[in-house]
Amino acid sequence: MIIKGNSRAGAGDLAKHLLRSDTNEKITVMETFSVNPDPAQALRESIKDMQIQSTGTRGVKGLYHANIDPATDYAMTDDQWLRAVEVLGKELGLDGQPRAIVKHQKEGREH
Repeated sequence: MIIKGNSRAGAGDLAKHLLRSDTNEKITVMETFSVNPDPAQALRESIKDMQIQSTGTRGVKGLYHANIDPATDYAMTDDQWLRAVEVLGKELGLDGQPRAIVKHQKEGREH
């Protein structure tokens, strides 16, 4: 498994990237903290809210975008995906912070 990520700004650009249907065969919004019933809109709202919260702390890059990429021959269950996110968040000191989780399928592989 390869995990990489970085801090960033630009909530709108990040949401747009995560929802790109031209580069992904399937997009699953697994978790947001928005109550909007439309998953895509809930993702946009959640990421925008996270960026807004960071401005109150004078943060410049208030978002963290991580990519979890399992081995090509290993299919993860939704519970395993959520566990990987939990462990990563804890290791990064982001435990308890608002988050959004999006799973992509590209060329038959999920990340």
